[in-house]
Amino acid sequence: MNVGVHPRILLLSLALALTSLAMFPSTPTSTQSAVHLSPQMGMVSAPSDRSWLSQASSSAAGTEWVNLTDPYDSPPPLAAPATAYDPISQTLLLFGGALVAGNGSTISLSNATWELSPSGHWQELHPALSPSARTGAVMVYLPPPENAFFLFAGGNLTAPLSDTWMFNVTTGSWSQFVTPVHPLGRVLAATAEVPGQDGFYVFSGANATGNVANIISKKYYSDMWYFSPTSGWKNMTRSVSPPSRFGAMMAFSGENSSLVMSGGLGVINGQTLPYYDTWLYSTTSGNWTELTNNTLGISTFPTNSPTLGCGYYDPISNKADYIGGSGFLGSTNSTWDWDALSGWQQVPPANVPPTTVTGTGCSFDGALDGAVLFGGLELNIFGSPRYTQEDSTYLVRYADWGLSAVASRVLVAGASFNVSAYLAGGKGLNGNVDITLTLNDSSGTLTPKVLALVNGTGQTSVVVWRSDPSDTLRACGWDVCANLTVDVHASPARVSASFSSSVVAGQPLNVTIDVLNSTGALVPWWNGTATIETVPGSQVYDVSVNDGIGKLPLTLQNAGTYSLFAEAPGLSSSSGTFEVTPGPLASIALRLSASSATPGSQVAIGISTVDQFGNPVAVSALNLSDTLGDIGPKTLTVPVTGMLNVTLQIGNRSGNDTISVSGDGVHGTAFLTVASSPVPPAKKTSTGSVAIPAWEIELMVAGIAAVLAVVGLLYYRRRKGQKVREREKKEHPPSPPAPAYLGFLPFKEEENEDDK
Repeated sequence: MNVGVHPRILLLSLALALTSLAMFPSTPTSTQSAVHLSPQMGMVSAPSDRSWLSQASSSAAGTEWVNLTDPYDSPPPLAAPATAYDPISQTLLLFGGALVAGNGSTISLSNATWELSPSGHWQELHPALSPSARTGAVMVYLPPPENAFFLFAGGNLTAPLSDTWMFNVTTGSWSQFVTPVHPLGRVLAATAEVPGQDGFYVFSGANATGNVANIISKKYYSDMWYFSPTSGWKNMTRSVSPPSRFGAMMAFSGENSSLVMSGGLGVINGQTLPYYDTWLYSTTSGNWTELTNNTLGISTFPTNSPTLGCGYYDPISNKADYIGGSGFLGSTNSTWDWDALSGWQQVPPANVPPTTVTGTGCSFDGALDGAVLFGGLELNIFGSPRYTQEDSTYLVRYADWGLSAVASRVLVAGASFNVSAYLAGGKGLNGNVDITLTLNDSSGTLTPKVLALVNGTGQTSVVVWRSDPSDTLRACGWDVCANLTVDVHASPARVSASFSSSVVAGQPLNVTIDVLNSTGALVPWWNGTATIETVPGSQVYDVSVNDGIGKLPLTLQNAGTYSLFAEAPGLSSSSGTFEVTPGPLASIALRLSASSATPGSQVAIGISTVDQFGNPVAVSALNLSDTLGDIGPKTLTVPVTGMLNVTLQIGNRSGNDTISVSGDGVHGTAFLTVASSPVPPAKKTSTGSVAIPAWEIELMVAGIAAVLAVVGLLYYRRRKGQKVREREKKEHPPSPPAPAYLGFLPFKEEENEDDK
C-alpha cells in the first residue's frame, strides 16, 4: 500500500528508525590486632615449588564491520523494522518497516516476514496470517516453553497500534495474542529483556502514526510495562521515572538484573530536543536510578547521536552496546559500549564502517557473534533532512587483539616462562608473529622469538640464564606490550604467625601463617604444611600453606595463658603468647553449710560461677533473694576465682525458704528449713507498745496453760492428803497433849498454861 506524503512526513519516517532490542538470552575476613611472631632458628633451603604465576597482558580493541548484503535475495530498503534473534534455531526474524521514496514524498509500510539464516542469508516467509503493515514496532524472542517471537505496537499511516502478536517458530505462523490489559498504542518505544526472565519490558514511545509527519507535536510516554505470556501485560510505572520520550535505546546492562536506558527525543523547556541522560532500571525492585553526571565518573550518553540508534546487549562482552543514531549533525556510524564502572565509552572501528545506521532493524545474532543491522536512513532530524534509505545488511562485532605474558613469580637461572598471543574469542589468523622479549637492564635482553599462531593463538617458551633480585619483563608484538614483574632467587627463610592477643573460650583464634624470605617479603609460590603447637596441653595442629599463606581457626576451651609455636620443614620457627579468657556466665552453683536453721541464727553459703566450659567467671553484681524475704545481703560480687563464701543472717520467720541468686541472665537456688523456737515477748517502751509476733503470743498462752495445769495438780494432791488425815483422826482419836517442849507451840505459851 502506497500513500503520498509531504516531504516533512519523511521526518516521521526517520523517527521510525526504531531503537533496537536487547534480545539474545545469556547465560578474607578481618582479624583483631595481630601479634607477629619472631624467628627462632636460622635460615635453611627453600622448597622447590614455584607454581605461583605472574601474568600481564595488553590489548587493543575495536568494531569490525562485515557487509552481509545479498544482492539476489534481501528485504527492500526499510526504516524501523522490528527484529529479534532465536538462539535455538540460530535465525533472526524481521517484520514490517517503512519504505521511503521520492526523497520522503512517499511512504509505504510492509507486513512481510523475513528470516536470516545462521550463514547470513535472507529468506522471505509467507505465513497464511500476518500482523497488519506497520513500522516502529518492537519484537522479542522468548525461549521455551514459548519458543516464539512476540510483536507489539508500531504504527500504520493513520494511527498508532497496541496489538500483540506471536510467531510460532515450530509452525512458522502468526497469531494474535489477545490481552485485556495492554499499553496504549505507540511507535518507536524501547524494549529489552533480562536473561532468565520469562518476558520482556517496553518503555516510552510516541502516540503517533507510522508516517510520523507530526510526531514532534504528539504525546510522548514515560510508562514502563512488562509482558509475560503467562500473565499478559503488567504496568510497572513508578513515580520516579525518566522523562517522556521516543526513539531511546534500552538493553540489559550485563549485571544485577538491570536495564540501561539512554537518549531519545522529548520535550525540554517546551521544545522537542534530544536527551543525553542515562538511567538504570532494576528489574528486581522496579526502581529507576539516574546516572547522568555521576560523581563516580559515569559519562553521559553519546552527544553526537542520541536518538534512533541501534541498542542491544552483547553476551560475549557482557555489555550493552549502541551503534549509530542521529543528532544535530545528522546520522553517524559510531559505536559505544556501557559498563557500570566507566559508563559510555566510544569504541574505535577496526575497518571503515558504512555511512549511516539510523533507524535500522537491529538485533544481536549469536550465530554470527555480532549485531545484525538492516536498512535505516541517513537522516538529520534537526537540519535539512536527507532521506537516503539503506537496503544493506551489516554485521558489527567486537574484535580485540593483544599479547599476554606469563611467568613463574619466582625464577632462578635456567627457568623458563611462556609467552602467548591471542585474538579475541578464539577467532583469528593463522601464521607467525614476531614477539620481542626484553628485561629491564641493558644486559638482560632476550633473543626475539617467532610465535606461530593457530586460529589466533600461540605460545612459546623462553629461558632466563641470569639471576637478579627482581626484574621487569617486557613482551611486545602487534604494536602492544605486556609487562610483568618477576623475582629471581627469592628463597623462603622463615615462618611468621599472626593472631589475636586474646580470645574467648570456645571462640576460634584465627592464626595466619606467612612464609617469608630473609627481607621479610612474602614468598607467594611456597606450598606445603606447617604445624602449630599450643602449650600447655601440647596440642599440635597441621596448617596447609598455599602460595605462601596458611590459615587455621584454633579453638580452645580452657581459660589461661598459652604459648604458640609455628614451624615448617626447613624453615625457622616462631612463637608467641595469647590469652584465652572465660566465656559468658553459664551456670551458678549454691552450697549451704546446713539444710536447716532457727530464727535469728546464721548460715554459711558458698557460691561458684562458671562459663559453659567450667572456667571460673567474675560477676560484678549477683543479686540474692529468698522466698521468706528476711535474709541479707542482697547484692554480691564474685571475684575472678569464681568462688564466694558469705555468712547469711536468718530473720525471725520460720518455714521452708528458697534462696536464689541471679546475674547476667543465669540463676542458681538452694533450700533451707527455718524451724520455730521460743522468743521472749517484746517489751513496751516509753514511745509506745511493741508489737508481739503471733508466734510469741502462742508460746505465752501455752506456757500459762502449762503453769495452771501444774498448780491444779498440786491443789488436788493437797486436798486429797487432808481428807485422808481427817478420816484417820476420826478412826484413831488423838493422844493426850504432849509436854510443851514436845509440841509445836512456843515454850512461853506452855508456861502460861501451867500458871492457869
